[in-house]
Amino acid sequence: MSTETPPPPPPPEGDNAAPQAPKLKLAKPAGAVLPPPPPPPPPAAGGAPRPPVAPIPAPIAAAAPRVSPTTGAASNRNVGKAAAAVDVLALVASLSAAVFLYLELFSKTKG
Repeated sequence: MSTETPPPPPPPEGDNAAPQAPKLKLAKPAGAVLPPPPPPPPPAAGGAPRPPVAPIPAPIAAAAPRVSPTTGAASNRNVGKAAAAVDVLALVASLSAAVFLYLELFSKTKG
């Protein structure tokens, strides 16, 4: 048994060139190439042109605009005083926490 190690690979081109991954070559293009559809046959001489295969549908009449109901079914968008007070208190608490964090992290202290 031999304890010799195999010889190192040859150095890359240039003294400090980084090894590069092998380049992959594709055998086929990534997307399938479809031939264009054949052109329509020419119209018969002396005959009237053929009508289109599917007739164009008539435009749909615009629906009348809907009026939102104004009686009892309207949604209640009012906010109670207690909910508004809780929201304002949460806003003040988060802003004061952000200011306190800013002062702790970015203020220079002596000593």
